[in-house]
Amino acid sequence: MKINRQGDTLWSKSFNLPTPSWLDVVSIIESTDSSYVITGTIGQLTNYLFVIKLDSQGNLIWSTELSLPYSINIKTIKQAPDNSYYIMGQTNNSLIQISENGQFNWSKKFENQSGIDLEVQTDGVVTLFQSGISFDLGLMKCDFLGNPSWIKRYSLSEFSYGSSNLLQLSDSSFIIMDGNEHEGMLLKVDPFGNIISSNNFILDIKGAIEMDDKGLCIVGNGPLYGIKSILPSMHFGIIKTDSLISDSDCNYEWQTNQFIDSTITGTSLSMISSNQIITQQNAVLISPINLSSFNGCVDYYGKINEYNSAQLIKVYPNSSSGIFNIEQLVENNALSISVYDAFGQVILNQQLTSTSSIIDLSENAAGVYLYRVVGSDLKSATGKMIVSR
Repeated sequence: MKINRQGDTLWSKSFNLPTPSWLDVVSIIESTDSSYVITGTIGQLTNYLFVIKLDSQGNLIWSTELSLPYSINIKTIKQAPDNSYYIMGQTNNSLIQISENGQFNWSKKFENQSGIDLEVQTDGVVTLFQSGISFDLGLMKCDFLGNPSWIKRYSLSEFSYGSSNLLQLSDSSFIIMDGNEHEGMLLKVDPFGNIISSNNFILDIKGAIEMDDKGLCIVGNGPLYGIKSILPSMHFGIIKTDSLISDSDCNYEWQTNQFIDSTITGTSLSMISSNQIITQQNAVLISPINLSSFNGCVDYYGKINEYNSAQLIKVYPNSSSGIFNIEQLVENNALSISVYDAFGQVILNQQLTSTSSIIDLSENAAGVYLYRVVGSDLKSATGKMIVSR
């Protein structure tokens, strides 16, 4: 079903097989030509796969069915720069490539790995997997023929048993997401799998997107087990972060390079009829639902009213080369600001005597600085200033 921004249905379709079975959709993507490619399994047979391609109006362009000699449990499909498609399966971290027209090219499986997610780069594919032995999370980079070039594993002592996802950012770095019903974790790594930063959240993280300001918008079930509802699945939370995903107490223990031999299985895959899937119009009943919204901070004991820095001042540009404009948002409220370095040392104290002031950190080293603003009403707020050159 395709909907517009207001949730109104533009079109809806059903796809069936002539035999008594069903199609279990797992992943859908929009291709570069504005078509849609969908993959999943047929019935309960996790080794019997389908891929269908639709135009922008939902009309069937082609369909392909693949029969594998082993179960793979399809996880996702992604498009490569040459318009071919890569399908990843969970069991033995299986990787399958099909052509732009849905023709099977090759498949590989990697022993002792459980595939989770896949991202395509300009020179290869990166898979997120879970180790079948230690249950650590890992990243593996392969070329477009499925040959590994590097592999990293991350021992996340209190995680790696929830739902995990992989997100490729605009600078080619990656975000690894992992969560369970109690908390979630973001791990940021560079294009070669080296750890940049990490953070924990009281949220069962299910997904994230990169925003225009390079920050992240993350969403998941929660925000807390035991808060507002005894059933965490009845509510969800949305959190906005900056691009730094500042370090916290997320405990990764080690990372290692360890190649795992791949087993080529393409010769034992068989192609089944590619014209069995049929389409029909599908009427969908839509009903509105009412949602309750809770904003601000939460903890294990109840809601704490948040005093946001945006209620006192606006800092821009942020980041900058060292010159920051401070705009006072509350009238008749004399403000003072203190700026701290990474070691907690005060490097600047200044009274904000007008509605617009300037903070000069141009003589200080590049990095992240914290500020604390205190008003004449003794209310205070904190935030970050980022010096970049």
